[in-house]
Amino acid sequence: MIAPVDDTGTSARGATDGSAAVPPILAIGAPVQSLARKVHPSVLFQLVQLSLAYVYTLRHLNGETHGSNLAAAFTSLESVAPLLSAAVADIYQSAHEALIVGFSGIDENMDGYAKCSLLDDILAIYADHTHVAAMVSDIYRIVTDILGTRVSSAGSPARARVKRGEKRIFFLASIVKQMQGEADPWQFMAIDVAMLKRRYASEIQILESGSPTAPEPAENASDQAGGAEAKPQIQAL
Repeated sequence: MIAPVDDTGTSARGATDGSAAVPPILAIGAPVQSLARKVHPSVLFQLVQLSLAYVYTLRHLNGETHGSNLAAAFTSLESVAPLLSAAVADIYQSAHEALIVGFSGIDENMDGYAKCSLLDDILAIYADHTHVAAMVSDIYRIVTDILGTRVSSAGSPARARVKRGEKRIFFLASIVKQMQGEADPWQFMAIDVAMLKRRYASEIQILESGSPTAPEPAENASDQAGGAEAKPQIQAL
């Protein structure tokens, strides 16, 4: 079980200590060719934001995303990853941008320690492609469990929002399934995640040392790799 981020922004237990059980990979998804002829890079950026939403939700609910916590889990996920329920899915230009937007949905005053803990969790997921598939499967399980609940209680998300999220997670699950066995895309995204973590770690060091020197702007691997090449158009989620 993943430990919660406490009020000081530090985790009660290391995020990568191997104590968290990996959720099962569900037999979901369709051949990606039936959904889009070419996958836009922004799909990976949406996935990295969804990863942030997932690790935050697990910490926020102490790993308890079943039963009576289903509604809270979905609300937490959609607050960080608007992809789940927004009428129009955001298109990001980099993993860095997607993560910054995601963090703003959690708490704009969250300190650097807490942010680094969450980014460590994402890096642990991206270290193994099967963990990415397990993450998407677990989110799909949360969404379908809510849809399978006939009785709506106070605080339950609107069914239309959950249904929209179910369709989008199905699409992303199809993408991840198509990429199963490939390590390069996740390593590529992990570079951006690690760069942002170094940015926050640098800010922590500056604050603690009292140095007025500002940290260098965070670069991202996707911008470096893309250069001036035009990005292909995509099918909206």
